[in-house]
Amino acid sequence: MTTLAFKNSLAAIKSSSVREMYLAAQLVITRSMAVFLQLLVQIVVTSLAGPSTLGALQLFTAWSLTLGEFLSRGQPMAAMKLTAVAIGRGEVHTVSHFLRKAALRTIQLAMIMVVLIPVMIGIGINFNSPRIGVPLTLLLSVLLAAPVFAMIRLLSESCKGAGASLPAIWIENTVFPVSVLIAATMAVMTNSAHTQTIIIFAGVIGFLVSMILLFIVIRKTLAQSVSSKPTAKKQERVVTRNETRWFWIGGLMTIFYTQLPFFILPYFSTLEQTGYFSVAHKLVNVVTTILMLLAAILGPAFARASADSNTVLLRKLLFKSQVFSLGLFVPLALMLILLREQLPGIFGLETGQFERIMLILLVGQLVNAATGLPGLLLHMSGKAKMESLTLALTISLTLMAAYLQRHSMGLEGIAWLLSVSIALKNLATYFMTRYLVLKETSNA
Repeated sequence: MTTLAFKNSLAAIKSSSVREMYLAAQLVITRSMAVFLQLLVQIVVTSLAGPSTLGALQLFTAWSLTLGEFLSRGQPMAAMKLTAVAIGRGEVHTVSHFLRKAALRTIQLAMIMVVLIPVMIGIGINFNSPRIGVPLTLLLSVLLAAPVFAMIRLLSESCKGAGASLPAIWIENTVFPVSVLIAATMAVMTNSAHTQTIIIFAGVIGFLVSMILLFIVIRKTLAQSVSSKPTAKKQERVVTRNETRWFWIGGLMTIFYTQLPFFILPYFSTLEQTGYFSVAHKLVNVVTTILMLLAAILGPAFARASADSNTVLLRKLLFKSQVFSLGLFVPLALMLILLREQLPGIFGLETGQFERIMLILLVGQLVNAATGLPGLLLHMSGKAKMESLTLALTISLTLMAAYLQRHSMGLEGIAWLLSVSIALKNLATYFMTRYLVLKETSNA
């Protein structure tokens, strides 16, 4: 009887491993397609509309994502944690209730954003100065897109927590670039004089379509889940208001930090130079794409291991994130280095400075890959405050350095600033997680 039980357990472990590997393979394919589409957008937009339009599109994306994260109020990360734990307990009603309340809060804030649109038009805010060169239509598009992106984040993280990572990642990473590609092609074919505006508006449409598709996915996933009787007390133990508040602060600073170049660049360069920098940044940021993929798989696992106070498993999961991210990043980085002379021609850019910017950025992302996902572990273990404080200090020091060097900093200087900042931040987070948080939990 014992032998039979052992064989059954072994078979279950093997079956689980096969399923996990199959899911990981699907996610890799999906993310690879997403990366391909994003790079294709840069090639097509630069070729058809010029680097300045690519720069405007990058600013639109960066600012929409950051403002959307502000509007989300930490609810996406809370949704992933709550969904992962609650569905395991059969509390589907808890997830539905949380999503309804979170969506209502987002809609309320979105109404405030709608009010700001005519206010901006009325007072005639215009950033068309030679130093900044950001058109008013771009700012208005950001106000339209940000609330939609907040809903995308909420629904996407809920899908990941519910085990529907594949469709969530596919939708949030492919619909937007496809919308932009279609718009860019149509604008050029019709010889439109407003190509830049059309492409940016297509980004807004892409966000709307993504939101609708994610809503369909989470609704279908929850309908297929097994639900037990309502138990309101368990929801409070899964995620607290204070934790959600730190999710908000940490998430906002994380996405602001990720998009930091495109908040600094308008004060140091033109839209054309911003587009130039964004190509190198996108190529190197493949590691961020890899880590987002791993987060979709390991995020719920971190949450469950933390809920069970399983420090040993948390250590293993952190190490696994390091091995996978580094193992995937190194070959990709080597490929970029070998093709550094050919890449500018593919994107219609001049060689020289592009190569140097890319190599500089690779240094920081190498450290990012080597440290894995310590920040996500902190969030899922109730230590979001620690990650938020680390990000706040890093962002403050980075902005201070940019201000002090504002008269002499070019594109390469910005690249060095960001690369060193990324390396130091990730090392700090890793050592805090590994030698303070996990050690503290183990001793407890």
